[in-house]
Amino acid sequence: SVVYAVLAFLIGLPLQYLHEFAHEHAYGLSNQSLGKWAGNTAIQLAVSLIITGLVMWIPYLLLKRSPKRWWLWSIFALAPILLFIIVALPVWVDPLMNKFEPLPDKQLEAAITAQATRSGIGDATILERDASTDSKRLGAYVNGLGPSKRIVLYDTLVNKLDQQEILFVVGHETKHYLMNDVWKLFGLILAILVIGLWATDRISRWAIGRWHARFGFTALADPASQPLLTLCVAMVFTLAGPEFNWISRDIEHEADRYGLEITQDNHAAASAFVKLQEEGLGVPDPGTFQRIFRLDHPALADRIRFANEYHPWDEGKPLVYADQIKPK
Repeated sequence: SVVYAVLAFLIGLPLQYLHEFAHEHAYGLSNQSLGKWAGNTAIQLAVSLIITGLVMWIPYLLLKRSPKRWWLWSIFALAPILLFIIVALPVWVDPLMNKFEPLPDKQLEAAITAQATRSGIGDATILERDASTDSKRLGAYVNGLGPSKRIVLYDTLVNKLDQQEILFVVGHETKHYLMNDVWKLFGLILAILVIGLWATDRISRWAIGRWHARFGFTALADPASQPLLTLCVAMVFTLAGPEFNWISRDIEHEADRYGLEITQDNHAAASAFVKLQEEGLGVPDPGTFQRIFRLDHPALADRIRFANEYHPWDEGKPLVYADQIKPK
């Protein structure tokens, strides 16, 4: 499995270089040196190999123990590992590739703390991530559990957006944390895995029965079947992509709503989206195909339109998230 993972990495490395380094520099979106990119890529490979070593033996063990139900038992075995990855990577792996420090702007920190307190996470640590070393893109997130809870702002975001715009972005990210959106997506991934591994089992067995002489193996439990399993999983997840994107877009839309309700600042929300588009060079109003197959967030044009039109606080209407937002 590890040898296969290394070979797959080497085959995909030229495309990864074009996507992550060459194209980013060609469009002025990256400040990253080639050495830093290579170092980060090596860390990603190391983490990938560790995960592969932890995960790939499980389906094959289960294929031998329960050939007909391996796909179902694999979910129970893989779920704790996926959960560990979701919790551990942001806290332990991100610092290997990025520098984090307390937010230098104390006035901004106080404003974020006040808003976070209204959301019920006023005890979160507020950090600034040195993203500008690598990229010009803007970003922020809220993650961690219990004492490790933290609000992270990219320094590019702090330098580009004003305080009100930043507060809207923090509000958006806070909703993901408060409403357990990460766990909703985790549950969705598990559901897709159940269907995906079941379909993989059926497709793989059909393919082996038809082309076993060319494949060089006759049983799915043979480790030589890994490329076939990987191909089938990729096919299934490609077909599941539009459904996943649709659910993700709905979650992101509700996060925009929460950000608007806690800040009640339409202009700041709309202008934040405009600046995100300017820095990311995203297509603001893409066609139907891209919306369905590529976008896991609403199109920027839709988000700006919603930011300008949604203001129930001015119309005396109830807020959707009134129970989750404490008054000022």
